[in-house]
Amino acid sequence: MSETTPNAKGSAPVHYTPEATEPTLIPADQVNPEDIGALRLRYVDGVAHLVVSGGKYIPPSSPS
Repeated sequence: MSETTPNAKGSAPVHYTPEATEPTLIPADQVNPEDIGALRLRYVDGVAHLVVSGGKYIPPSSPS
């Protein structure tokens, strides 16, 4: 039977995801300023979402 057939008999298909790896930390002095993204907090239907825009890297803290 096809995997998409409702109420099919037999084993369910299994989908494995790779294990999460730790992020590679890069010292801030080795990142170009234009590669640092901007963080902002956005609320969608009352739920907070952290949004990164621009850049390739998330800043370690807010600029002083």
